[in-house]
Amino acid sequence: MSYPKLVEWAMSKRVPDFEWFRTVIPAWDNTPRRMERASMFLGATPEVFGEWVERALHQTYLFNPPGRRFLFINAWNEWCEGAYLEPDLHQGSARLQALQAALARTSTLAAETATNWCPPGAIPGLADVARDYLRAAAILGREALHG
Repeated sequence: MSYPKLVEWAMSKRVPDFEWFRTVIPAWDNTPRRMERASMFLGATPEVFGEWVERALHQTYLFNPPGRRFLFINAWNEWCEGAYLEPDLHQGSARLQALQAALARTSTLAAETATNWCPPGAIPGLADVARDYLRAAAILGREALHG
């Protein structure tokens, strides 16, 4: 399966009305464990991973209050599935650098929404506008993921 299409699908899902914590994966290939029943995502580059992290952080900062801003990475150290962030011989520390860059690119939004955050339902219609914008951005971001 296509990793960029997974990112596109995940980010185009509508943000629900309840508290929701995003999850991203740096890669996935469970062939060593599942053999012929394996699932693998091709095209899991550090750049696409970083884009996914950044977009997931945008949603997190806009929809979750300070103190409830969690982004899960599955799996931090799952070498058997290829889902790890630690440096390796093939990519070096590129995944960690992509994570660091995504955090840096969203730091202003994090700071602004930490001090000026208002619940998504506080201004009528604003949450729906933000949800629609983020879904549209995911669809429009398709070119960046496939470039």
